[in-house]
Order: sequence, then C-alpha cells, then structure tokens
Amino acid sequence: MAIINGKLILAAAISLVLASCGDAGTSEPVVNDGDASAALQESATDTSVAVEESATEAGNALEQAADSSAAAVDSAANTVMEAADSGWSDLQDNWQDSIGSIKDRWADLSDEELMSVNGDRDALVTLVQDKYDLDRDTAESQVNDWASSL
Repeated sequence: MAIINGKLILAAAISLVLASCGDAGTSEPVVNDGDASAALQESATDTSVAVEESATEAGNALEQAADSSAAAVDSAANTVMEAADSGWSDLQDNWQDSIGSIKDRWADLSDEELMSVNGDRDALVTLVQDKYDLDRDTAESQVNDWASSL
C-alpha cells in the first residue's frame, strides 16, 4: 500500500513539474515559485521511505522463508536418519545372516572381513570404500542402497 501511495505522490509531483513548464512551444523560461520543487522533494522522500520499508519487509520475509526451509530440511534429514538407524539395528541383530546378502552385493569382501565389521555400519562403509577404491560418499550411498533394498 505504501508503494502505491508513493507512486501516486510521485506521479502528482511529476504532473506539477510538467504543468509548471508551460507550453513546450514557447522559449520563455518558466519561473518556479518553489512549491513544485518542495512537493517533488517531499514526494521523493516519501517514495524513498516506502521503498526502504518494502525492502526491509521483503528481507524479513526472505529470512523467515530461509529459516523455515532449513528447519524442514533438518526435520527430513532426521527422519531419514532415524529410519535408516532403525533398519540398521535389525541388520546388526542378524549380522551373520546378512553376510550372504552382503557378499552377493560385494563379492570381493571376505567372510573374515565381514565378521570383523560385526554389524558396524561405518566399518562396513570403510571396508567397501577401501576394497573397491571408492570415495566415502559413494561407499555410503552403496551401503544405504543395499540396506534399504532388504
């Protein structure tokens, strides 16, 4: 609303300035008594204040949206991690039964290596990473994909 009022004031000020210019066909200078100049200055000040207020409001809205988005991402990440952790605890409880499935996925891992992991997710990720010369993110992704497919 403040922007619309500012635009109306600016339009009125411009109209006053143009009206004070008189006929464009004459070459006589128009004497300005200062009223139009004062109105134009007041309009410019009002417009500047309105723009500043609008920018502040937009900045606040953007900050609130960013905070809300960050909270939603954190919540989603926590939900995914909780689901992964609960599924992984089932694998830990039945680790020896899971070794066959792990060897189906990663044939180069030995029984001894898998027994030494003993259900530790991070240890399995490290083992897959080292054995298959992968970066950490890729190894984690593969282990997560395997675990979620069970």
